[in-house]
Amino acid sequence: MKKKEYSEQLTRASTVIKADRLGVSAGMEGIVGSEIKQVLSDYFSLSDDFVVKIEVLQNGFLITVKAVALSVKNVKIIE
Repeated sequence: MKKKEYSEQLTRASTVIKADRLGVSAGMEGIVGSEIKQVLSDYFSLSDDFVVKIEVLQNGFLITVKAVALSVKNVKIIE
C-alpha cells in the first residue's frame, strides 16, 4: 500500500469518528479496528488476538489497540 492510501484510510476513519462523537458503538470499533489491522498487517503477521476499544471521555476519546504480532514481514523501502 502506498502512503496516499494510508492517509485516505485514516481520513475516512477520522470522518467516521467525528460524525459519531456521541454514539461510539461496537460497529464503529469494528470499522476503525479493521482499518488499523489492515495497516499493521502490511508490516506484521498478526495473531487473531486483535482488539480495538473506543471510550468516550469528557474532552475526546480513549482508543486502545491490542495486537499480537507473530513475526515481522519483509518490507521493501522505496524512496
